[in-house]
Amino acid sequence: MSRITGQVRIVGAGLLGASIGHALVMRGVDVILHDASRTNVSLAIDYGAGRAPAEGDDPSLVIVAVPPDATADVIASELAAWPNATVTDVSSVKAGILRELESLGADLTRYVGSHPLAGRERGGAISARADLFIGRPWVITGGQGKHRRLVEDLVIELEALPVTMSAEEHDASVALVSHVPQVVSSLLARRLNGASEPAVGLAGQGLRDTTRIASSNPELWVQILGANAAPIVDILKAYRADLDAVLDALERPPALAMRVHRDCAAAREFAGRASRAVQLHVPPPKRLRERALGKQRPRAADVAPNGHRRNPFGNAVVDQFAPSHAQVRPHGACHVTRPESSP
Repeated sequence: MSRITGQVRIVGAGLLGASIGHALVMRGVDVILHDASRTNVSLAIDYGAGRAPAEGDDPSLVIVAVPPDATADVIASELAAWPNATVTDVSSVKAGILRELESLGADLTRYVGSHPLAGRERGGAISARADLFIGRPWVITGGQGKHRRLVEDLVIELEALPVTMSAEEHDASVALVSHVPQVVSSLLARRLNGASEPAVGLAGQGLRDTTRIASSNPELWVQILGANAAPIVDILKAYRADLDAVLDALERPPALAMRVHRDCAAAREFAGRASRAVQLHVPPPKRLRERALGKQRPRAADVAPNGHRRNPFGNAVVDQFAPSHAQVRPHGACHVTRPESSP
């Protein structure tokens, strides 16, 4: 039985909104979808992420999943329209939205800020996945009483990891681990513009990994970066200082070895901290452990006469093999793409 009872209204039928819808529909929840774009909401409904609004709807939970520059206005509108509902949002910036809501005079007793640290480089309902949030951190900022508990139930129901932070702490954290990496990835990708085909053909997986997110929606990222500018600027200034130091070391070869040694040592320390952080996470729920690939029984059609698994792609050339990992998953999810011309 789902932890979520009653109707859930999702405003914004993009990647996050539609993914939440898919996950809740799979659990038997009545999901109502709304979007300013009829095309977006129709596509999400066609894919099974929820249904259209109807007379008599009375949601117990409203999830706002719209771009950052519209989030505060939509939250205030939903709080006024549904006086018995808890309202949360999934915006990647929290402090600015809270300040806007206070200036609008919104009823903040029923508002709970939240942000799932999950996504893909491709957006829209067409890219939505019900398993997008499994094992991913989901930050909850503020809220109280039954309203906060309802949002916590949502996070747990979608098999994400609830993390408590203040709005300011959240914004500083995502600036470091999400927003600045997006800027760096985009700048790195920009250096490749105009590169010759032979040069690009030499690229390895490392370059693909570090530039993958550069293909994210630029309009959305302009809003995110603008809404969280202050902590991003501080971090980018530190990057600039590091780059200046590297340039200085390269111009003075005797100083280069010392600089490289120090930076490599720092990288090893971070890798060790990241590894320990993953090990310290709570063990996955039983239902997650049972999904481990090693425990899955292969279907008869997938087993060759010699007892080995068949290759589901035959002799086709694989165009992309993109593994993704979650902190508490006993396995990763692999997304394999092959060229259209492959048999």
